[in-house]
Amino acid sequence: MDGTLRLSLKSAYNLGTISGAGLVTQPRFLWGTWDLSGIHSFSGVIDNGTQVNAGRPEFATSLPRVRKVLNQGTWTVDTPLGQMVTMGMDFYQREYGSDINVQSRPGSKVVLTGQYSWSDQGGDTNPSLSDPGLNWTPARKNVNKRGTNIKGANVQWGDGTTNKIFMPGTAETVYINLLAARSRSLLTFDYDGPVTLGAPIGGGRFHDTLSAPGAGDIVIRGTRGNDVTFAAVQYYDGSTTVEKGAVLRLGSGKPGGDGGLYTKGSLYKVVNNGSLVVRNTSRALVLSRISGDGSFTQAGAATTTLTGSGVTYTGATTVTKGTLALRGGATLGRSKVIRLTTASARLDTGPAGLRVGALLTGSGTVTGSVTNDGVMASGLTVTGAYTQGTKGQLVLRGRPLKVGGAVRLAGSLDLSSLGAASNPARTITVLNHAGREKTTGAFSGLKEGTALKLGGTTYRISYRGGDGNDVVLKAVAKGASPAATSGARSGSAAGSGSVAAADASTDSGLAASSSGLGFWPYAMAVGLLAGLMIPATRKVRARGNGRRRGGRHAAQG
Repeated sequence: MDGTLRLSLKSAYNLGTISGAGLVTQPRFLWGTWDLSGIHSFSGVIDNGTQVNAGRPEFATSLPRVRKVLNQGTWTVDTPLGQMVTMGMDFYQREYGSDINVQSRPGSKVVLTGQYSWSDQGGDTNPSLSDPGLNWTPARKNVNKRGTNIKGANVQWGDGTTNKIFMPGTAETVYINLLAARSRSLLTFDYDGPVTLGAPIGGGRFHDTLSAPGAGDIVIRGTRGNDVTFAAVQYYDGSTTVEKGAVLRLGSGKPGGDGGLYTKGSLYKVVNNGSLVVRNTSRALVLSRISGDGSFTQAGAATTTLTGSGVTYTGATTVTKGTLALRGGATLGRSKVIRLTTASARLDTGPAGLRVGALLTGSGTVTGSVTNDGVMASGLTVTGAYTQGTKGQLVLRGRPLKVGGAVRLAGSLDLSSLGAASNPARTITVLNHAGREKTTGAFSGLKEGTALKLGGTTYRISYRGGDGNDVVLKAVAKGASPAATSGARSGSAAGSGSVAAADASTDSGLAASSSGLGFWPYAMAVGLLAGLMIPATRKVRARGNGRRRGGRHAAQG
């Protein structure tokens, strides 16, 4: 059929197999149903004015060459048991209220790789849209409002070879219903580039999508490049799974594009084995029940709160912008590293405080108290108390650790990230204690006044420096004879002189430190070199019982 076939029928009909490249059109308001069954080689355009069944439980339908579908009624996809059906064409809509319904039997799957768009040009034979942005803007009388109803089906948008989302638009131009029939629905996103979902997924009836929560689950497939943004708050009660290699972003990072998940449902949970990024600009989010080995990033101006003991993910936690707050038992205790990467990044620990068991690093602010039983890099600001346990380690990097509350010290101090300098600082601030209380405790092996050699300069440590309670290293005047050089270990003596060089340390190096390796290999190598070049240093260390030790000062209460 290479011309035009007009189907002015009011009852159910099946035309058999169709071939050719013309136009098959069904006028609107006739209410006839056209059953498309089997495999069709037709490569033209189908204009559906009322109802097309592209498959039923009794038969599957394949339309591999259809160029476009102008859907002005209801297009329904169904499958027999255990079959996968792929619809690769683009759908267009010209009248308010058209929809695509998807049903499937157990073991079956429907893959939609095209796009469902509004059409404002091209007539019946070549529907198209003059500007893709019009899908995201309400047209006169809402004639570009279109939707999809997934009825207990297993549906996949994309096949990993495209980055055109199936339903482009906002809540004003599209609706998406995730419904339960014989079973709950499943919707998988499988793209090879960034896509944005601008509308909520709900579970209502047709256009009234938010009258009930959706009944199904969402999967962001682990296809390389699959980067999905939810630029609307979702309304489905189910799980959200982010597979390894995939990215789910809540919020577009632009005004009006805030996203989120429906967290009040009994079936809500997030299984994150990829990357979960929150970047809302104004709408605060509360998230709970996040598991998996993927990463979590706070990257928006609006606050995100993690709550409950169900926050158990083990990947990295990064705050680049705004505030990440912990409440209701959320601890980040299983996260392998916490990074506050900018000066404006904030981690609000709440009344429970934060216990560091792995690695905390960056240049932002921790609002609340911190107990360090892992590895923590200087450069951060802690507004509350800072307690370092016997297993804890503070790694000195470019700027000191700033603490507003009480300071209680034990554990080790790692200075080996400081590089040699021709003009070493005369005073190095390790910890800036902004509170009024005195600093209690000491780093292991470094009691008040202990001398240690950093590069070619000998320093003494003091816990009463600055305004009286800072932890500082003060250079000893040349010619003075240090009384207690045994406290200066080989790694720390070889590692420093230039505080500015500390910023070159990487999180990977700190991570090694948190696993017990620290900066020992680096410190020992530089220490050996220093020993060859500075014989006096070797003589001083000989008084320290002849033992060569690493760049960390190990624990003492």
